[in-house]
Amino acid sequence: MAIEPAAYAVGIAHLGTSDKVLDTWYPVVNHKENFRTAEALAEAVGYSGGSQSYTLSRRHIEATLERLAPLLNDGKRHANVEALRALLDVVDSPQLNPARSTRKAVACFIERLDTKPADVHDAYLRLHLLSSRKVKPRGLSLDGMIPLLPIVVWTSEGPYDPEVWPEQSLRLKVAGTNPKVYAVDKFPRMVDYVIPSGVRIADADRVRLGAHLGEGTTVMHEGFCNFNAGTVGTSMVEGRISQGVVVGDGSDVGGGASIMGTL
Repeated sequence: MAIEPAAYAVGIAHLGTSDKVLDTWYPVVNHKENFRTAEALAEAVGYSGGSQSYTLSRRHIEATLERLAPLLNDGKRHANVEALRALLDVVDSPQLNPARSTRKAVACFIERLDTKPADVHDAYLRLHLLSSRKVKPRGLSLDGMIPLLPIVVWTSEGPYDPEVWPEQSLRLKVAGTNPKVYAVDKFPRMVDYVIPSGVRIADADRVRLGAHLGEGTTVMHEGFCNFNAGTVGTSMVEGRISQGVVVGDGSDVGGGASIMGTL
């Protein structure tokens, strides 16, 4: 059976208490492309359709790389293969030190983007697709996503579960690290996950993951762009772009302006 998901990726998830998934970072996202890698990965983990997420073991990764062996010596760069190889370090060392969150390597498949997100891994893949410009705002379903996403303490040392942050903060500071807390929210900063080409962002805290910034866009210090919203070309953003809003090529959003969308 041919495996041709609408989207798939492999990445790193951070876990909180009771193995709660805090976030998932995908170094490479695939949208209706690279089906040979999708089939090799699907065979390794047992995926056959629908929207599914899997925890990757060394066996899964090595089996996928073995099936992709003919690609490895063709003189070309294969970003998915590079990501899979890098994930071997995650499965071998899921916890870098006692003060940090536990990590795991994951794979996520989405058969259709017009269905609602199935889990946190699925939701993060959709947000990555938007910020990577693989899909335009309002081009996929995010129904029910916000209740799926946990509240996270976003820090310079990575994401943390609010339930354990006081203890972890103490351990980090005793170890000589002074972590900076960026936010306590359901959405992280886009630039910590995706930096699209050809953009300027004066204040990274004001662009959420899931924002879509077109080539040539500048977001100034007081500008803001929410998830599932943004620009599709060259724009100057000095005001607010709310969720669901699409700003056309050549448009400027002036300081103090707020373009309202819908949740």
